[in-house]
Amino acid sequence: MLEMKDVIRRVSYPVVTFASTRPALYYGLRQVAGKMEHLCINTIKRRLAEDFARTLAGSARVSALLDEANTLHQRLIEIHERRR
Repeated sequence: MLEMKDVIRRVSYPVVTFASTRPALYYGLRQVAGKMEHLCINTIKRRLAEDFARTLAGSARVSALLDEANTLHQRLIEIHERRR
């Protein structure tokens, strides 16, 4: 059995798609609904903060891997030169 949130989700998508292709209807509904920009900005800020943390973690890991690769490369050069 479908829950109410599933029904709302299934109905809202075609309604939003229909309204978004008709500017007069879309902006009319936005005026009735009130301003929601403050909600959008908070969501964007939260996502940016999460992505930034992931990026830093990824950058630190990439940096560590590059350091390891450089160290290994130097060791291989030293071994190669000793064999000459």
